[in-house]
Amino acid sequence: MWQKFYLPEIHDIYPTMVPDVADLIAMFPKPARDKISMSIVPNWQGNTRLDEAPEFAARVKALPGTKVLHGWTHSLGPNLLDWIFYKHDNRSEFHSLTRAEADVRLDQGSAMFHVCFADAPNWFCAPRWQQSRAASDSLAARNYAGHFSIKAIHLADQTTIPLKALNFDEGERDWKIALARPLRSYMIRQFLHSLEPFRLVLHPHDALHTSTRQQFQALTSRLDADGWVPLALDDVIAKWRAAA
Repeated sequence: MWQKFYLPEIHDIYPTMVPDVADLIAMFPKPARDKISMSIVPNWQGNTRLDEAPEFAARVKALPGTKVLHGWTHSLGPNLLDWIFYKHDNRSEFHSLTRAEADVRLDQGSAMFHVCFADAPNWFCAPRWQQSRAASDSLAARNYAGHFSIKAIHLADQTTIPLKALNFDEGERDWKIALARPLRSYMIRQFLHSLEPFRLVLHPHDALHTSTRQQFQALTSRLDADGWVPLALDDVIAKWRAAA
């Protein structure tokens, strides 16, 4: 049945991330820890390269779960509105790219991914799930199995699997984090009541903010107690196709 399961995800994986990826994995229930889709940024902010941290790359390579290319730098540079609302740069890296710009960033990300993991990426998730039409065209021209949006998983054969992301990352402004918490609580209640499957997405900063971490941990405890099942990406796809 298409209900009462979730796909665990960790975003923004890069060598100097705080907390470490192992600490984020430990925040998920034990049955979910070998099923996490790992969204990896090869050159975080343009100054933290995965190929210059071979020990970290080897640890990530050895982890179970699906490895996902998560942009190239995760940044389009400084932006006033982003600073006001998020206290950082514009991290919607693929939101407004031309085809040529998207080609360059996808090529760079894929090349470094291949160097570090001895394999090309099969999956893509645009930073902040924001992807220009030109970027989508660039992605479609490559040999990817599919990509993630905030509401669905999109397969290369044009199949769309509806699976919303429950996201805890609201940047670094305390007022924005506080405003988002009750809205997320409403979403959580909706999922738990409807038994609608979803993606449970964790970012590094989520673990550093006490109220966000507490909300995440309360939810995972509830999911565990109520018998929600974590599924790996391949199992989600197989389940959708079996139900079609």
